[in-house]
Amino acid sequence: MQREHGWRGPLLAVLALTLIPLTQLRVIAPIEQTIILLIPAIAACAFASWFKGGRGVLALIWVPLAAWTLSRPLLGSNPQFDDLARGWSLILAASFALVCCFGDRQGFLARGLIAVAITVFAAFVIVMATRPAAPQETVLAEFAQRTDQMVATFRAGMAKFPWLATVTGPDPSAGSPASSMQDLLEANARLSGVVFPALLALESLLVLAVAWALFHRLSRARIGAPLTPLREFRFSDELVWGVLLGATALLLPTLDAFRDAGWNLLVFFGGLYALRGAGVIAWFLAPRRVGVSLFVVLLFLFPFLATGLGLLGLGDTWLDWRNRVRPTS
Repeated sequence: MQREHGWRGPLLAVLALTLIPLTQLRVIAPIEQTIILLIPAIAACAFASWFKGGRGVLALIWVPLAAWTLSRPLLGSNPQFDDLARGWSLILAASFALVCCFGDRQGFLARGLIAVAITVFAAFVIVMATRPAAPQETVLAEFAQRTDQMVATFRAGMAKFPWLATVTGPDPSAGSPASSMQDLLEANARLSGVVFPALLALESLLVLAVAWALFHRLSRARIGAPLTPLREFRFSDELVWGVLLGATALLLPTLDAFRDAGWNLLVFFGGLYALRGAGVIAWFLAPRRVGVSLFVVLLFLFPFLATGLGLLGLGDTWLDWRNRVRPTS
C-alpha cells in the first residue's frame, strides 16, 4: 500500500489549528483548543492499528495520553462547555476507532463521515434524554465569553497605542472602534451559535484528517489508504442531496420549524463543497506546489471565501472541471 511522505503538510495543519485561539476564528470555532480532539483521534488510529494486528506500542502511548488529555479541563472555558467538548471528543474518537476497525473497504472520507454521523446521533440522544435546552445555552455562553475576552484585549491595545484610534476610523471617540468590533464579534457569535453543530462536525472531520495523516507518518502499519491530495479531492455526487435538503428547509415557508436544521445542513455540506472548490483551484494553479499552502490560507479565510468556493465545488458535481482541461504546469 502507498505510504505517505513528508511532514510539512500535517505540521502546517497542526500549526494552523493551534493558532485558532489567537485569531478571530475563535469566535466561530466550536472547540478552539483542538488538541482535545486531535490526541484522542490519533489514539483511535493507534487502537485500530493494534486491533488489526499491528504493533501495540503506539496504542500503549497514545491511548493513555488521550485519557490524560480528556481528564484535563480546557483553559478559559466554562465548566459546562468543557464537559460538552470532552464528551464530544470521547464519542468521536470511539466512533472513529470502531469504524476504522471494521471499515476496511472505505477510504478516510467515508470513515470520517460515518464517525461524525455516529457522534452526532449519540450526542442528540444524550441531549434529548437529559436537558434539550442546556447545550444551546452552554454554547451561547461560551461564545459570549470569548467575545468579551477579545473585546477586552482590543480595548487594552487601544489604550496602549492611542494612535490606533486615528487609523481605525474618523470618530475621535476612543470607544468607537472597540464598540464596532464588539458588535461584529457578537453578531458572528450569534450566527455561530445557530450553526454550531455543523461547524463542530466540520472541525471534527478536519481534525480526524490531520490525525490520520500524522498517524501514518508515525507508524509503519496501515489502517487505510493515504489522504487524497487537495488538488484531487472529490467525493460522491450523492452528497449534493445534503445541500438540496438544507436549501429546501430554508426556502419553503411550511418548513419554518426546520430552519435551524436547514442552516446546519447547508453549512456542513457547503463546507465540504467549499473544500472541493479549493481542490479545483489548487489543481489549476500548481498541482504539486500550492495544495498545502492553499489549505492553510483557506483555514483562516474560510468564512469569507466559503460561498464562492462552495459554488465552485458544487459546479464541479456537474461540470467536472478537472477532467475538462489539463493544467500546463
